[in-house]
Amino acid sequence: MASEEGTSMEKSLRCADVDPRCDFVICGNTEKEIFEKATDHAKQAHGMTEIPRDIWEKARSFIREGC
Repeated sequence: MASEEGTSMEKSLRCADVDPRCDFVICGNTEKEIFEKATDHAKQAHGMTEIPRDIWEKARSFIREGC
């Protein structure tokens, strides 16, 4: 949600954009927050101990405004 000054906009990443089998949606105020939550989700839900750079780049391209 935008602040009164318009400087903050919530962002989202749908896991399905990276893995079509998963409908989890990650929301945050910054890309950093999205990636922190995505890392936790990838570890817990997908058993990933390491996330390859190409997956991060793919995920980054799917971050949208709003949640």
